[in-house]
Amino acid sequence: MAGCEIKDLKVIVAEGAKVQGSAETGGIVARNYGTITNCSVEGNVQGSNQAGGIAGINEGMITGCKKSGTVSGGSATEALPDRIKEP
Repeated sequence: MAGCEIKDLKVIVAEGAKVQGSAETGGIVARNYGTITNCSVEGNVQGSNQAGGIAGINEGMITGCKKSGTVSGGSATEALPDRIKEP
């Protein structure tokens, strides 16, 4: 996602299900180059590498977001992406 904005989005993963991927797995986006504001993810996220509750990799801005549930995977696994940039 480059040059875009996602705002006020709520993602609810069904009970017993999960967002699943290989590298760069996120509850909303795999890779963020834009802006994600006031969003939430409820549920489990699983990736083999670089998994995050909101974004697998964040090169943009994430503000006011929250995540509940588990995030699991290989390296660089975070409930929120490891680099959250504030304005």
